[in-house]
Amino acid sequence: MNKEIFDQYLKLIKSGNPALLLDVRSSEEYGEYHLNGSVNIPLDQLKQKATGEYPDLRLPIFVYCQSGNRAKEGAAILKELGYWNVSSLGGLA
Repeated sequence: MNKEIFDQYLKLIKSGNPALLLDVRSSEEYGEYHLNGSVNIPLDQLKQKATGEYPDLRLPIFVYCQSGNRAKEGAAILKELGYWNVSSLGGLA
């Protein structure tokens, strides 16, 4: 996990600003372990659910997964959908 980017997330939250910590792993993986405060939208559902659940395209979004590959892909999908403040944290492993 990219510590610098995670520190940016923590700084936003501590200052009272909204930010989304997004886990793009499967629901099963999320159920086994996840970061406190994160929400789960599996990568294969991201295009369908993101804008409906989080319509503010300015919302800072920090994406993570297990190894970093899905986080990178998820961040790219969110940018394609019009979100402009998206960062990939990489993976938990």
